[in-house]
Amino acid sequence: MHYEIRLTVDYAFKKVFGEKKMAFMGFVNGVFAAKNKPLIKDVTFLNTEQTRDNMKGKDIRLDVLAELEDGSLVNIEVQTHAHTSFEQRSVYYWSTLYSQSLKTGEGYRSLRKTICINVLDYVFFPDYQDKYHFSFGIKENELNFPLTSHLEIHFLEVPKMRKIDYNEMSLLDKWLFLFKGISQPQMEELAMQQQSLREAVEAIKKLAQDPKTRNEYNAREKFLLDYTTDVKTAQEEGEAKGKAEGKAEGKAEGKAEGKAEGKAEALIKTAIAMKLEKLSVPLIVKLTGLSTEEIEKL
Repeated sequence: MHYEIRLTVDYAFKKVFGEKKMAFMGFVNGVFAAKNKPLIKDVTFLNTEQTRDNMKGKDIRLDVLAELEDGSLVNIEVQTHAHTSFEQRSVYYWSTLYSQSLKTGEGYRSLRKTICINVLDYVFFPDYQDKYHFSFGIKENELNFPLTSHLEIHFLEVPKMRKIDYNEMSLLDKWLFLFKGISQPQMEELAMQQQSLREAVEAIKKLAQDPKTRNEYNAREKFLLDYTTDVKTAQEEGEAKGKAEGKAEGKAEGKAEGKAEGKAEALIKTAIAMKLEKLSVPLIVKLTGLSTEEIEKL
């Protein structure tokens, strides 16, 4: 039996980690412990709102932003599908949060350490099949010492997590196992491993059993599935159109034109997806090569 609620659906993720302090701290401490970083003892949620537009899928981001006891910021979000230029997108979101931590009239010393944790329901680093947790910062290229500790971006790849004996699993292993979507007996067994895991499991049960939240979860899951399908289809159609038109011409010039048209159409579809992701127009211009006027017309 399954509760049929997956934490990789951002609505469920925010209901659990954006409302349950112990679950949030347990997960973050699992991430920190895996990299031998100090554990957190308290947290304050900064974006607890969930508007009705979120439930209808008009806002693609349902992340969790919190302040730690030392003033650092932690932002966590889940992603169900690969994004174009996701590396740049991740740094852009980090930089936005980092710059917003500086209030008017404050000096640069007031900037706060900002940690972004991306939970991915797909493989982002396929060349490293035995590793699912990647952590990035800014370091000197040759001597490998950090310039600052203020930038920290984590990527967690859920599909790479494999079930092993609980006694051999780290706290983060157990959290990623929960993210995979497991049976009720497995979930109950996992809840016995740690108090923060127990709180998360109880929150999942409550979400699944309440008709209102269950309907909202289903609506959000459907939107994400449709969105993922539309983006993938648009990319495939753009590539296919370019190849087909190029082949039909039978000449190098025809092939080049066909591929160019297909690529242009794919770029337009990608730009639309980026606008849905709330990326700024200047950043979309930089990533796609389209003009400001072209993007504003989409």
